[in-house]
This record gives sequence, structure tokens and C-alpha cells, in this order.
Amino acid sequence: MNTPDLRTTKQPWYRIDVFRGCKTGEVIEATPRALAEKLRIVALGVLLGVPAIVASQWFFKVWTPRYYAGLDALAKADPVASAHQRAEFTSLLLLVPVLFGIAAGIVVTIQAMRLVRAGRRPLPGAKVYRRTEVVAGWWCVRVPAILWGALTLACVFAAWSSYVWLVVFFWNGYLDKQVSLSSKSHLRTMVSKVAPASEFNAIGVKP
Repeated sequence: MNTPDLRTTKQPWYRIDVFRGCKTGEVIEATPRALAEKLRIVALGVLLGVPAIVASQWFFKVWTPRYYAGLDALAKADPVASAHQRAEFTSLLLLVPVLFGIAAGIVVTIQAMRLVRAGRRPLPGAKVYRRTEVVAGWWCVRVPAILWGALTLACVFAAWSSYVWLVVFFWNGYLDKQVSLSSKSHLRTMVSKVAPASEFNAIGVKP
């Protein structure tokens, strides 16, 4: 019985090896130590991830609504102080995922730079968790790494710029609006004590 030659037989699109021309022939085998390290990483992720998910659910679904409800109650007595506290808390709340994203972007960029410098994947001396063929070449390693690093840096810059814009421009406008409304409310209260309603329009304050 003749065995078909896989090199000349047309393969389905999902089985096409796009890196076939870039493979060096070198193969890195997974070691038992690397597999044990992978299991430890998975176990550590579960031990840390489950409590983190539970804590985040409690924070966002229980504590945060109570805090905002307290700010709504404070707004009736002192809207300016409530607006300042709301802006500060929301800014800190948004800063956490932004910092995590920036840290992850820095790690990915450093990895991309190492791939560009080495010109091969996996990196020399890297631990693998399964049998892995070494890929080398400009178009198979360096160019994708450069594009991936550039895209990551662009995302990091966009995330930080959006956060700065939100804090500097949006919240400043929000606070200015709250201060203006509070000033008008205070002026309306003071004028109502000394002037009849027909004189409000003369000073530019609506009753």
C-alpha cells in the first residue's frame, strides 16, 4: 500500500504550516521540570485568581454602590465636596487597570525586543512546555515581533493618553460645572432672602 507524500499532497487550510520555510530543523523537547513548573504556575493562578475574583465582585457590587450612595447624600449638603470626592475616587479606580495594562505592555515590548535581537523563536535557553520546533528568519520572527511591539506601545500610549485626558479635561470641566452650579444655588438662596422673585432676572439668576 502506497503512503501519500504529505509534502506534495494538498492540505486543508487549517493544517497548512505557515512557518514551514522558516524552521531550522532544531527541536526543543519539553522537560519534566518545565512541565512541573507549568503545573505550579497554573495552581498559583487558581489560588490567587479565585480570591481576586471574589474580592472584585464584592468591591464593585457591594462597596462601590454604597460609596456612591454616600456621595449622592453628601451632594445635597455640599455638592462641591461630593464632586471632588467622586472625581478622585473614579480617577483612582480607573488608574488601576491602566497601570496593569501599561505593565503588561512593557513586558510584551521587552519580549518583542528580545525576539528581534535573537532572530529566532523560542529564545535561546527558553523553557518550553511541549515539543517545539525552532523558527528563525526576518519575516517569520523579527518583522512580526517589531509589528507586535509597535502595536503594543501604541496601545499603551493610547491608554495613558486617554486616562490623562479624562482626568485633566473631563473631570476639570465636571468640577467647574459643579462649582458653578453650587455658586448659583448659593446666590439664589441669598438673593431670595433680600429681593422679590420679580428682581431675579435683573441680576441674571433664575428663581
